[in-house]
Amino acid sequence: MTAKDGKEDRGVLFFCSGTVALNRLVGRPTYAGIVEDYRATYAKVKAMTIDVLLGPHPEVYGMQAKRAQMKDGAPNPFVKPGELATYIAGLSEDFDKQLAKQTAALQPAK
Repeated sequence: MTAKDGKEDRGVLFFCSGTVALNRLVGRPTYAGIVEDYRATYAKVKAMTIDVLLGPHPEVYGMQAKRAQMKDGAPNPFVKPGELATYIAGLSEDFDKQLAKQTAALQPAK
């Protein structure tokens, strides 16, 4: 989606969720194809170019700190073109850790 920021058009993404949370990825997964869906989501989002990242939880995109930085005439603190790449890299890394942890838990004890 795009939004006006003064005279500028800004690309905005409202990213709902990409965390594993309580989903089962292996063994008896929450649903068939869940691992592929996560990977596809991360790949799609990594390919996006946006200026503003928003989400359902203010801490995801640092809303309070950004609002505190808002001043007349100052650059819009919500405009952070690299923020999405950093966020998705972290989600993807956490996903890989969760997948490894769940996979290891299925292995018989030695």
